Amino acid sequence: MKLDESVAGKIYKRQEIEEIVSKARELAELLPSPEDALDCPPIREDFLEMLQSSAGDTDKILEEANNFFENLSKEEWDEMVESYNRKS
Repeated sequence: MKLDESVAGKIYKRQEIEEIVSKARELAELLPSPEDALDCPPIREDFLEMLQSSAGDTDKILEEANNFFENLSKEEWDEMVESYNRKS
């Protein structure tokens, strides 16, 4: 419908858009039909499950980092800052 000028009006860069649509149709022909697709859980559910299972990891990492920085001596801290500034 978007490529029908009677519906959408004059199309900016029509040739480029038609090429994109053509390539998208070629790609769609290569993809399996939904009936032939693998039966697997949606990615979103897997992603949410992964986030939930790793939620405690973030807290543990932050706690370990905090302990690391709290236990640095002044000399160690100064050395880290100096090393960081040299790289910048």
